[in-house]
Amino acid sequence: MLTAALLVGLAADPGLRWSAPPSCPTRAEAAAYLRDELQQDPEAGSDEVRVEVSDNGWRATIILGDGDTRELEALECEDLMAAAMVVISVARAEPDAHEGVAAPEPLRPRVPLPAPAPDPAPDDTADPRPPRVTATRRDAAPPPEPENTRPNLTHWLSLNAGVAAALLPSLSARITPRYELTAPSWALRVAGHYDTPRELLYPGDTVGGRFQAASADLSGCWLPGRRAVTGSLCAGLGGGGVFGVGVGIATPRRPRAAWLGAVASAGIRWTWAERWRLAVDVSANAGIRRPLFHVGDRETLFQSPLLGGAGTVGIARRLP
Repeated sequence: MLTAALLVGLAADPGLRWSAPPSCPTRAEAAAYLRDELQQDPEAGSDEVRVEVSDNGWRATIILGDGDTRELEALECEDLMAAAMVVISVARAEPDAHEGVAAPEPLRPRVPLPAPAPDPAPDDTADPRPPRVTATRRDAAPPPEPENTRPNLTHWLSLNAGVAAALLPSLSARITPRYELTAPSWALRVAGHYDTPRELLYPGDTVGGRFQAASADLSGCWLPGRRAVTGSLCAGLGGGGVFGVGVGIATPRRPRAAWLGAVASAGIRWTWAERWRLAVDVSANAGIRRPLFHVGDRETLFQSPLLGGAGTVGIARRLP
């Protein structure tokens, strides 16, 4: 009895097997599509689908129950799932194509037909009009459900580092945390910047100040390319401030002033794994409100540049 039960368990069909990244439809969604849209039992058969990232978007390897293997590619993972379920449905239906053909009936001896009866005499009282044909109205098919046009949005957090001469007149190190809401061809970016302190002195003197800067910007981006390596072209507005402390004076002060400007950037992003990518960016800024600093009644020590720039490299991780 135990041996028979084990044989029955091994012979049972394992059903649809589905392996895909988290951003793709789940096994339950694929099984629901196969059952509801294609009228196939997802728990029958032994078909397997494996989905992975490809240069053209997504690739599915389909291993059918008879051992045959198919490959599909698509830009969107939802479309790839639907196409894979159609392939499985067609493959399951092929063996059943001849099940409905009945065996031919045996030949029977031919029996002579009786002679046809003579046509009846015409009836002058018959209605000469043709018979009325009554048409039966069929219920109209329900309109197709609208396709899901919601863009495939992803969320990314990154930490970038590099050099900048943006709010301060001399080169300083820059640290930039950044968040992006990304669609296939556009992104919305929020970035913060911290420029490390630099000491600025009057020429030939020991009087001046030690200054640092902090700012943030909001930008919209266009993302050309659909493969692992894509570009980014962004533009937006930024604001922040410059903070300092006097150097070489008896009573040092802590001056601070606000900065406002327009920002633009260009970059390259390389997605080397499903949730990780490398970003290289070059940015420029144009000051609209530029802070100016001086010590006491001396001449101007410096003013934030009219045009500045920065270059950073960072690693980004996609949020679940």
